Amino acid sequence: MSEKDAFFKKVQENNEAQQSNEERVRTDVNSFRARVFSLSKDIEQWLHGSGIQVSKSEVSLNDETVSYALGNNADGRYNITQVRMQNGEKNAVLKAEALYYVGSAGCLSLTITNPYCAPSQTKFTLFMRVANQQEEGWTIIRDGQKSPQGKILTEDEFFSAIESLA
Repeated sequence: MSEKDAFFKKVQENNEAQQSNEERVRTDVNSFRARVFSLSKDIEQWLHGSGIQVSKSEVSLNDETVSYALGNNADGRYNITQVRMQNGEKNAVLKAEALYYVGSAGCLSLTITNPYCAPSQTKFTLFMRVANQQEEGWTIIRDGQKSPQGKILTEDEFFSAIESLA
């Protein structure tokens, strides 16, 4: 094979690898968006009849982890569901932070604010996928805990997390 042929082959392989990476990132973004929307529906169902107002909105997330994964200063913006729960002066917000995170994917924050408690805010991080996780589902971790201490988000875990919203 001539040097020219080897060069052209390398260019083609690199272009194919870039296209494959872009497809993987776009698939990951779509999966993240779908899973967050599904979680928002679960939260609506779990809180139905509680008196807590649940509102969802589409927000634009400028995700630098997606920009970095796509390379070439790509636009990492995408729309994703955000959930707000309101109980009088107490509220909770579930919002997307980033698609990629060290050893995991699909990072959300859950911040519960209750002005009548000290501290007034309780924070959690949720992950769509965690490396070496055996069970399927969101993992919830209270701020300050390490990921092995995280639990699979179930209805009971959700209500335990938002206890100060009551």
